[in-house]
Amino acid sequence: MSNTNSFNDPYTLNDAALAAARKFLNDGHLEDLNRALEYCQQALRLVPSSDSNYPVLLNNWGYFMYLRYHHIGDVSNLKAAIDATQQALNATSPTTPERPARLRNLSLALFDLYQCMGEMSDLITAINTIQQALSATSPSSPEHLEYLSILGSEHLRFYEHTGRQGDLESGLAALQQSVDATPLTSSNRPVYLNSLAGGLRLRYHHTNALVDLQKGINAIQQALKRHSFYFL
Repeated sequence: MSNTNSFNDPYTLNDAALAAARKFLNDGHLEDLNRALEYCQQALRLVPSSDSNYPVLLNNWGYFMYLRYHHIGDVSNLKAAIDATQQALNATSPTTPERPARLRNLSLALFDLYQCMGEMSDLITAINTIQQALSATSPSSPEHLEYLSILGSEHLRFYEHTGRQGDLESGLAALQQSVDATPLTSSNRPVYLNSLAGGLRLRYHHTNALVDLQKGINAIQQALKRHSFYFL
C-alpha cells in the first residue's frame, strides 16, 4: 500500500480516499481500493468520534469494504462493511440528508449477507432498513424510486423463502411503482423493468396465469430498447 505520510489532515485524506476509490471503479485495480481504505482508516484515527465528520468517514470506509467484498468475495469484508455502516447510522441524526443513502447501503449489504449465509433475520432487517430509507425520502425523488425497486426485489426474495403470495404481491407492487414513476428516458428504467419482469415470472410460476408471463416479456422488451443485457 502507498505511504500516507504526505497527508496530515483528515480532509485531505478523505479526498485522497475518494479519488482512489473512483480510480478503482474506473480501472478495477484492487491496489487503488486498498489505498482508499488505508487513507480512510488514517482519517478516522485523526477525527474524534464526536466530530460530525466521523460518521461520514465511517460510512465511506464501510462502502469501500463493500466494494472490496464484491471484488474478492471475502465475507469478512462484507461483515466489516455492515458493522461500519451501522455505526455510521448510529451516529447520524434522523434529519441528516445523507441518512437515507446510508440506510440504502446497509440494506444492500444485509441482503448480500443473506444471500451468502441464508439467515432470514438478515433479509428481514434489510427489508426494514430500506423501508426506513423510503419513509425518509420524497416520493418524487429519483432516490425514492431506487429504494422502491430495492424493496421490491428484497420482497421477492422473501417470497422465495416463504412461498406466501402476499410477499410476492408486495414485491410486485413496489417494483411496478418504481417503473411507473420513472421517466422513459431514465437510465434506471431498464433495471427496474428487468426486476419487474423477474417478479412477474415468479407470479406466473405461482399462478400459471399466462398474462403475467406476457407482461414479463413485454417488460423485458421495453428494457431491451435501451440495453442489450437484460434477460427474463
